[in-house]
Formats: sequence, C-alpha cells, structure tokens
Amino acid sequence: MSHTAQKLDLSDPGVIEDFAKKVISKKNLISLYLLTVADIRATSPNVWNQWKATLLKNLFKYTLNYLDQDKLSHEDSITMRKGKAGQILDNYNIKNHHYKKLWRNFGKNYFYRYTEEEIAWQTRLLFSHTLTTKPIIRVRHRPNGEGIEVLIYQKNSPNIFNKTCHFFDEIGYNIAAAKIFTTQHDYALNLFDLLDANPKSVSYEGLFKYIENGLTRKLKENKENRSMKLSPRSRQAMHHSFLTKISILQIEQSCNYQLDIITDDRNGLLSLISDKLSEHDVSINHAKINTLGSRVEDTFLITYKDNQVFKKIKQDQLIKELKELIG
Repeated sequence: MSHTAQKLDLSDPGVIEDFAKKVISKKNLISLYLLTVADIRATSPNVWNQWKATLLKNLFKYTLNYLDQDKLSHEDSITMRKGKAGQILDNYNIKNHHYKKLWRNFGKNYFYRYTEEEIAWQTRLLFSHTLTTKPIIRVRHRPNGEGIEVLIYQKNSPNIFNKTCHFFDEIGYNIAAAKIFTTQHDYALNLFDLLDANPKSVSYEGLFKYIENGLTRKLKENKENRSMKLSPRSRQAMHHSFLTKISILQIEQSCNYQLDIITDDRNGLLSLISDKLSEHDVSINHAKINTLGSRVEDTFLITYKDNQVFKKIKQDQLIKELKELIG
C-alpha cells in the first residue's frame, strides 16, 4: 500500500484497479490501511508527515469507491470523473458549452491523469485561455493536505520540467510530486506539489504572486539554467551510508519506462537528475518524490526520444552517468 500510494499515479484508474484486485475486499483494505499507517508512524517522526497521510487516505478512498461500484471499467470511471468535475464547475456557474472546446483540445488521456477536483480547478482557470501565447502559472494551497500546488500551462517547448525544477530549487521548495502532461493540441499542462524545505511564517498571498511571476520569467528565458550543485550529505546520511540504487524497467505494452532512484536526500538533486535526463533525450511524464528521513526514493515515468524504444545499452549509459553525478 505504501509503495502504491507514494510511487504510482493515483489519478490513473488502472492503478486503482490493480491495487483493488490485490486487496480483494473492504475488510482487507481497512486492515492494510491501519497496519500501513501504524508501520510508517512507528519508523521515525521524520518519515511520517501530512503529505504521506494524504496519499494513503486518497488511495484508501479511491480503492473503497472502486470496491463499492462493482468494478467499473476504465471508460465508466472516466465518464464518472467528467460528471463530477462538471458538477463542481456548475457550482461556479460554468456550463458545459464554456469548456467543451478546452476538454476536446486536452484529449482523452487528460482525464486519466487528473482527478475530478483537479480537472474542475484547471478548467475554471483555463477555459477562456485555450490557445494562450503566454505561460499561465497559478498557485494554491493543496486541497486536504500540507504544501502548495502549482499549475503550469503553456505552448509546449523543450525543458519546461527542467527549468521548473531549477526555479523551485532556487527558492527553497521541494517537489513532492509532479504530473507532466502534453495536451492533444501540444500544450504543456503540468502540476507540481511542493513542500517548503524550511517551514516558516509566510504571507501566502505574497508567496503565490512571487512564484507565479518568477516562474513565468524563468520559463520565458532562453539562457541555460544556472549550474546546480548538490548540498553536502547530512551527518545522519554520512553515518548511515548506503549505495545509490538506480533501475529502469519498461512498462508492459507501452513506450513508457519506470526509473527508480534511491539515494541520500540533498538539495539540488532533482534539478541535476532532470538535467541529465534532458541530455539523454528522456522526457518525464510523471514523478513521485518520497523522502524517508535522510533518504529519498524517486520514481519517474519516462519516455525516450519521440516514444522510440529505449535500448538497453542507452539505459545502462544513463544509469552509469546518474550514479557518477549523484555520487
């Protein structure tokens, strides 16, 4: 349960279906949820946080809904998701004819990547900006959890994820998760969940404007990103030293690959990883960042150049260079 909640995309009906088939019953689900929460909380105060609590709660809720609804097909799940998003939009007096073109341009796969609440929020912001020529950046508090959520919508271009990682590193915010999506009409629609590396009293209204304006400028820049350096290992990490582990596995019947990286948690890590992936023509479609005390377990859903086959020799070279980079 911990693996599914913290490493996979919970907005994907296929992920929930696979997990529900393993759990089998509501009784098993409840028992597994309680045991998982107890196990993580007992590990260390530094491991358990509101972010992990929300992920586990969402997985529990989505799986319970699946078990209660007589195993809906993926198509039925998406139809239901659209309907729920439409109900939320109706509360804002935004009718179907306002956003029909937007949803058509986003394409069918969009509804597999985002929850009904995320779809409704994004639609409210974007239905009158379908073909915008400027980046649209919006920030809000994460619903039902700690941290903030950043939406990026713009005409697709190289290195959007890379530039975004560098910007968040520069302002001291950690990326907890990222959904990277390209619409049917070739716009980037990305969503980042952020956690403050140094929680403190801030004016969120001022912070949100700072991120929106600063990230807009960053994405418009043509110059290369400033070179990032990894921060030194913490004393805890040096005391409990372990080897960095990196693996790449192809997702069955797809052009997607899963890249897993387990290493010491250090500032600048994600920016360096994204730089290296860009060098190898690898695109990130989804990212989950799981921090366990001084250790981080990053999971990326990636594709190789233009959805080509990612040959084993190229995978091995990427893994070798990532290990040399991370140390």
